Amino acid sequence: MKREIFILLLLITLAVSLGFADWITANGYVRVDVDETSGEFEVGGDQTGTGDYVKLTYGFPEAPGTEWVMYNVDSTWAKTDESLPDCSSSFMSGDTIICIWDDWEGVYIRQEIVPVTLGLTPGESEQIRFKAVLKPTDGASHNVGCIMFFDTMLDWNDFAPISTAFGYTGIAEIFYALALPSVWRAYENGFPPASADLVSTGILTGYEAVSNPPDIFWYGSWPSSVGNGWDTSEWETDTGGSFGDSAAMVKWFLRAISPGDSAVFVTYYGIGSVDTFLYCSPAPIEFDPVLESLYDSFAKSSIELLVINGWTYDANNVSVSLDLTGCDLVYSGGFPNPVTFSSLAGYGGSQFIDWNITVPSMAFGTEQCYNITIYSDEDTVSEVFCVDIPDFLAVGETDAMPEEFALNIFPNPFNSSCYISAPEEASIEIYNLRGNVVETRPRVRPIQGQAHGSVHTNDTFIWQPDESTPSGVYLIKATLGDRTIIKRTILMK
Repeated sequence: MKREIFILLLLITLAVSLGFADWITANGYVRVDVDETSGEFEVGGDQTGTGDYVKLTYGFPEAPGTEWVMYNVDSTWAKTDESLPDCSSSFMSGDTIICIWDDWEGVYIRQEIVPVTLGLTPGESEQIRFKAVLKPTDGASHNVGCIMFFDTMLDWNDFAPISTAFGYTGIAEIFYALALPSVWRAYENGFPPASADLVSTGILTGYEAVSNPPDIFWYGSWPSSVGNGWDTSEWETDTGGSFGDSAAMVKWFLRAISPGDSAVFVTYYGIGSVDTFLYCSPAPIEFDPVLESLYDSFAKSSIELLVINGWTYDANNVSVSLDLTGCDLVYSGGFPNPVTFSSLAGYGGSQFIDWNITVPSMAFGTEQCYNITIYSDEDTVSEVFCVDIPDFLAVGETDAMPEEFALNIFPNPFNSSCYISAPEEASIEIYNLRGNVVETRPRVRPIQGQAHGSVHTNDTFIWQPDESTPSGVYLIKATLGDRTIIKRTILMK
C-alpha cells in the first residue's frame, strides 16, 4: 500500500514538475530534503561522513513523501501536504531551511530544519533538528500543539525495528510525559544490531528539547497509523501488537500562548552507532571572547551529555559524576551531581544530563579539564574532557574614546525591534549571555541620517530579531579599529 501511495506522489510530482523543488541541507553525515511548498521533509544518513546518504525515512531523497507534520490551533488541526495550506514562504538561512506560515488560524508558524553535530567528534552524534515556533498574529490568545510523524526506513529495510532508552520489546508502544524515554532508535539489520550496522537515533528530551519536551512518544505500524489524527486514543489503539513496516510519532499537547508569547517545539532525528561499552557523549562547551567589565554576564555555561549503554545487556545501579578537582570551573546546579539511574537498557539505552557550571574570571585564557565517571554494577568508565576558554577582550575605557564613537540603543528594553546608533564604519555583533553570536552586521540595516528618541549619533541601525530568538538580555558590541564598546539590551516578547 505504501509503495502505491508513494508512486502516486511521484506521478503527481512529475505532473507539476515546473512548480516543484526541494530545499536540501547536509553535513556529510545527515541530509534533509524539504519540500518548498508544504514544508514536509525526508531524512538520509551516512555513518562514514562521506555524503553517500541512504534512507533514514522512506521518502528520502525527495519530499513530500510518506511522513508529515501536524499543527493544531484551538483544536483545529492540519497535516503538511494535506489540509495544511502551503507555506507562505520558504528559504535557506545558512544551513537552516525555514518554512513560514504567516497566518494560519490566527497563528504565525516558523518551521526550522537544520543538521547539527551534538557530539565532541564528527560522526559521534549527527542529527537533523526539527524546530517549530508558533505565536499569535491576531492579538488573541490561542492553544497550540504539534505532532511529528516519522516513516522510518533504514537503507533497504522498511521494517526497521525500533527500541527506546528503556529497551527493545518488538511490539508497538506508547509513552507519556512522566515516563518518556530520552531517546529512541531504529535498526537497519534487525535487533540486536551488529557494531557496524546503521542505527538511527531520535532525541526526545535533551539539548534544545529539554525546555519543552514532548508529552507523548509512540512507535509501531506505519500502515495503521499514517492516517491517524490528533486524538491520542487513535495512537493508543495502535499499540500492544507486533508490527512490520515501522513508524514513530512525537506529540506536544496544546499549550496556551498569549499575544507576545510563543511556543517552541523541538525534536531530533539522525544517526548513531551501537558500540560495545558504556560511554558518554558530551556536547562541546563553546566560549567567545568577552569584555572583562561584563564578565558576570558570561560567567555561566553548562555541560550537556548523553550517557549511553552500548552493551548487549542492561547496566544496573548507574551513577554519573562530574569531577572538577584541579579545575577552576564550579558546579552550580541543574541536574544533581552525581546523577543516579536504577538501570540503563542494553543496545543503546540512554539518559540525558545537563549540569550548570560557573566560569570564574581566573579561568578565562586557560584550558580547563574535567572528569566524567560512569559507575555501574558491571563496570566503571572514566574520561577526561578539556575546553579552551579564550582570554578577555583587551578594550580601552569607554570614557577615553572620542565623542564621535558612541553606541546607543533605543528603546531598551524592546519588544520586536530596537534602534542601534553607532558609526557606519563600525562592525556590530550581538551576543546572548552564553557568549554566542546571534546577529552580525550584515543583518542590521543602516538608516542614513535618522535619529530616534534619545539616539543622536551618526548612523542608526535596526535590529529585528527573528521569531526563534528568545526573550532575554543581549550584548551589542560595536568595534571600530582597535576600539570596542559593549552595551546591554533586553528583548521582551
